[in-house]
Amino acid sequence: MPGRRVLKSVAHDVGEALVSRNDDLRGYWTLGQLLAHALASNHTRLEVDLVCGASKPSLIGTPLDTIPSSWTDVFWTNVEHKKIPRAFVGSATAVVDFDLSSERPAAVRAGLREHSFACQLRVNDDRGRTYAWSTEGWCFPHDPSVEHRSARGA
Repeated sequence: MPGRRVLKSVAHDVGEALVSRNDDLRGYWTLGQLLAHALASNHTRLEVDLVCGASKPSLIGTPLDTIPSSWTDVFWTNVEHKKIPRAFVGSATAVVDFDLSSERPAAVRAGLREHSFACQLRVNDDRGRTYAWSTEGWCFPHDPSVEHRSARGA
């Protein structure tokens, strides 16, 4: 049985998966949809409890309401894949922060504007130790007229 230190790998792998362009919701990049939501609602921070699937602010009643449960599934699948007992996980949180004041032209298409984001993933084990991962990047808001829809998320 792997030790608790493998939770550092879980934090890394799950974090990379959440910001990946392969993370899609109904065929479109999840992060781009979250940015579009942030621009429309002015909620620039999303925090998801990966143990139970709750989010702050709540996405219930929005087209994005399946994101917390989807991210929770990714987390627990990774934990199980690495053969880590669920009892080793005390808590796990993913946080995405968008900086709406920073923008630049998108490299993929003239006229699109990208905004910067930061993503952190923290896993606390049952003994109180924290395993963290973070990254920063740029993304543009969801626009179905520009994006190609993935058949995977359809």
